[in-house]
Amino acid sequence: MTSSTMELRELARSANCRLSEIEGELRVLRNEMRDSVKALRAEARKDARTLWLALFALAAGVVLVAGATTVLFMR
Repeated sequence: MTSSTMELRELARSANCRLSEIEGELRVLRNEMRDSVKALRAEARKDARTLWLALFALAAGVVLVAGATTVLFMR
């Protein structure tokens, strides 16, 4: 085996090792992103529930004010 062949094999081995490291890092990043997306979705659902409750409270307030106004003007 010539020295250039051995060098090429060593270079290929080194490249494969680095590729495996990069794949591992990408897996970690993908998992972190997935966790972040899950957290953001949970927070968005919570915010949406809060918004619906606020809208319901506002609508109830409007109904109460309209009812009170009607009662006052009927007297």
